[in-house]
Amino acid sequence: MTEFDLAVGCAVERNPNYWDSDAVKLDKVVWRVITDGSAALNAYQAGEIDRVNLSSTDVALFTSDPEFGTYSDFRNYYMQFDTQSPNMNVNLRKAVSLAIDRDILAYGVLGTGAAPAGGVVSVGIYGNTEKTFRELNGPVSRFDPDLAKEFWAKGIEELGAEPKLTMLTATGPDFDDMAVFIQDQLRTNLGIEVTINAMTQKARSDTMNAQHYDFALSAWGADYDDAMTYLELWTSTSGYRGYYGKQEYIDLVTSALLEPDPAARLQYMLDAEKMLIEEDMAITGLYDRGFSYLQRPYVKDLIFWPVGTPVEVKYADIVK
Repeated sequence: MTEFDLAVGCAVERNPNYWDSDAVKLDKVVWRVITDGSAALNAYQAGEIDRVNLSSTDVALFTSDPEFGTYSDFRNYYMQFDTQSPNMNVNLRKAVSLAIDRDILAYGVLGTGAAPAGGVVSVGIYGNTEKTFRELNGPVSRFDPDLAKEFWAKGIEELGAEPKLTMLTATGPDFDDMAVFIQDQLRTNLGIEVTINAMTQKARSDTMNAQHYDFALSAWGADYDDAMTYLELWTSTSGYRGYYGKQEYIDLVTSALLEPDPAARLQYMLDAEKMLIEEDMAITGLYDRGFSYLQRPYVKDLIFWPVGTPVEVKYADIVK
């Protein structure tokens, strides 16, 4: 790194002593810090930068542009239920999940390249040599408003009264629009009014750890390309994980951790996600984070990874 300013950006230059220096095409790469989305887009349009991520308000203007593209990473945004909440039984939890149209959330509300979540394991996570985990397990988090109403009626009958529910969420661009959208979905598809309790991320996490709640919006980014990076989280009985920690679920995850046969290991994990969501609805996936961008056509082989180091410039080149 030859230049660095936290407010301005940084620059890196090709190291001739690097072991694979001959594979590096560019002599210098510059990153600019531009926190305002409109200012970043203006810089791109002025020819000052070669790639820019778009804010959701700008995406619709450029979807037909040949320089437009999208990609998603392995960060799953989900709804975490408190499985011990006196306000919600499993049928009410299933009703809430089924009442949310994830396609509209990802493509209409967020519009940043996000993908609808079929579960808590992100789209694209490895399954086997033929299919991804998500393709193998199908959508265990899905939208079905008619079935949602059936579960809601059954849950109310079991509970004896209709509860007043509160949705706990962090403040910030990742959560604000999502919380309002979910509130509207539950109003439209279940006819209920849910209160939004928005806090700083730390305050929300502290609240989830310290006391019971109805349900909360949260997220987890994969540490590695395998379903276990998500599934092992719910072996905990902590409030932050919804007080779940069901022994049968723990047994499935433990079996997967110890199983040497890849096919058997995979099946344990597929069964675990189904138990976590379809059977017990301790959690439900909402969307996988994504990005929309503009990039100059002369920029070649700039690689963005969904996990680990987000961008690799080793093979990038400018070909005009």
